[in-house]
Amino acid sequence: MQKISLLAVFYFLSLGLVIGQVEKDAAEMSLVVKSAEKKFSNDYLTVVVEFKNISNKTIRLLEYDHSRQLGVMFFTQVSIQNERYKLAAVKPGPPKFEFVPDDITTYVEIPKNKSYSQIVDFRNYLRNGGSKLRPGLYRINANYVNWYGGDCIKGFYKAKELLVRVDK
Repeated sequence: MQKISLLAVFYFLSLGLVIGQVEKDAAEMSLVVKSAEKKFSNDYLTVVVEFKNISNKTIRLLEYDHSRQLGVMFFTQVSIQNERYKLAAVKPGPPKFEFVPDDITTYVEIPKNKSYSQIVDFRNYLRNGGSKLRPGLYRINANYVNWYGGDCIKGFYKAKELLVRVDK
């Protein structure tokens, strides 16, 4: 019984530390998915994922092996769901890994009140071998997850959902 109580205490303490880190970092950065278009054709399925520095200081985002083009988007998942919440396309986020060697990490620095943006082309991530989305309404979501690196933004960030229509 004493072991269970001790484990429960450690669990709640660690949960509090994680929540505290996320709350601290949430005041430093916001994640936004945007597009100039609200209607897409299947020939042009791109959105912009924007990392906004909303703090009063420069922030850093971890890049993982930028030379192999895994950059900041390595830590970012972006998905498209149809009206019934069925996944139509997913740009996967990071796999679980235990150790990121320092010699393959770099950082993107974002000055205060500035942004860093990346374009995501969903034609590369359509599910079930599809080459096109069916016409209709879709929800686009993005999440940034990072617990690695030194002196950089850590935590879980979720962008506000973007609604778009895909035409023929």
